[in-house]
Amino acid sequence: MTAMAVLTAAVSALAVGLLVKTLVPPPRWLRARVEPYLSPSLPGVFPDEAGPIRSIFGPMIRDLANWVGRLIDGWGSGVTLLRLRQAGWYVGLSEQETMTRFRLIQLRSVLLGSGVALLVGQLVGASGLIRLVLLGLGLVVGATR
Repeated sequence: MTAMAVLTAAVSALAVGLLVKTLVPPPRWLRARVEPYLSPSLPGVFPDEAGPIRSIFGPMIRDLANWVGRLIDGWGSGVTLLRLRQAGWYVGLSEQETMTRFRLIQLRSVLLGSGVALLVGQLVGASGLIRLVLLGLGLVVGATR
């Protein structure tokens, strides 16, 4: 093949590609189609660091984490925040972000402890009462971790 034939084929392919793109535009992304229906009053529902799943389920999980944290901690969030600062955790974050991260870690620990306890109860074939006792122990271990 000569260089002229290769150049002619490349130009023809480019012309056909541009013609197809002009006549049949590509479909819009799902994000662009769903975003107006989620919350029209809030611009930028999807920040760059959070995807749609995190934007939808994130507030519910944070509320659950705050509820579990209030159950676990007998003192208020001010005391918890002071203790976190004294321990040197989450340096450089705002108070709100510090409490959110700590509460999410607490929730994860409680869920992990109870899940492992229930799994152990299932694996050893324990009765229902023993499984409830194991669940309670798992919750205590997860809460005090």
